[in-house]
Amino acid sequence: MEKIWQMCIYDKLRCVPEDHYFLLTEPPINAPENREQMAEILFETFNVPGLQISVQAVLSLASSWTNEKVKHRDLTGLVVDSGYGSTQIVPIVDGHVISSCIEQINIGGRDVTAYVQELMRDRKEPIPHGLGVEIAGIVKEKYAYTVPSIQKEFEKYDSNPENYIKIYEDINKQTGKMWKCNIGYERFLAPEVVLNPSVS
Repeated sequence: MEKIWQMCIYDKLRCVPEDHYFLLTEPPINAPENREQMAEILFETFNVPGLQISVQAVLSLASSWTNEKVKHRDLTGLVVDSGYGSTQIVPIVDGHVISSCIEQINIGGRDVTAYVQELMRDRKEPIPHGLGVEIAGIVKEKYAYTVPSIQKEFEKYDSNPENYIKIYEDINKQTGKMWKCNIGYERFLAPEVVLNPSVS
């Protein structure tokens, strides 16, 4: 870890650590020994004047304060942190993580991507060979959204498809030819893999 911080501080940030206060993040369930070791390295090796170690979920909750619509700014809420391989649900009360109530499910971004790819493959979308995962990732990141009622969303798409079905087009790097495909139900079905795992 020390070598990574050394590279970040000196090579990437190009700063003198003695002149700056540092903010580090940690996962919700982190051993106190790890926190102590981080502090020891930063204070003794890098001579930082001050250090704050915060839980990532608490900082995520605080980031909502930048939204103008948020009037009441407290640090109480539920943070859903979905990564590549797993999703954590972290309850926070007055800025403190309730560790005994943290839940983790082993479903993450890779599962969402795989589900989108499967939906598009089942619909026989003309995606060039070898680009399925890449296109599914783009669909997940740029077009997906959550809905309160899947049934109502299906009805909207079926009654007026031209307003809801998106067209994705790109140039095939291997052939140099333009290709396109439709992005339909996967737009709202993709997040359901995490929110309702029985869907996939």
